[in-house]
Amino acid sequence: MVNMGKNFRPPRHENKRAWEYWRLLAEHGFRFNTEGEAAFHRWGEGPGSGPDQAQQVIAACQCHTRTEGQRLLRTIARNQQRQRHRGK
Repeated sequence: MVNMGKNFRPPRHENKRAWEYWRLLAEHGFRFNTEGEAAFHRWGEGPGSGPDQAQQVIAACQCHTRTEGQRLLRTIARNQQRQRHRGK
């Protein structure tokens, strides 16, 4: 069990996809100690939330983009997200 912070609102028990999203963020140190942090991630509970979206959030986090390779991965994730939006 991980303390996600006082502003974390868990998804419904049966929403396995959302739980996977939050598990991945928790493993990478995301916490919800302020209302601003919670508001920033509240969209993660939407119908498109899941492991793919969590990986994009993690890749976009500045703490994970320090090396050239990590910046390249961030760019790839951003391009994939743009392609998905264009395809809709």
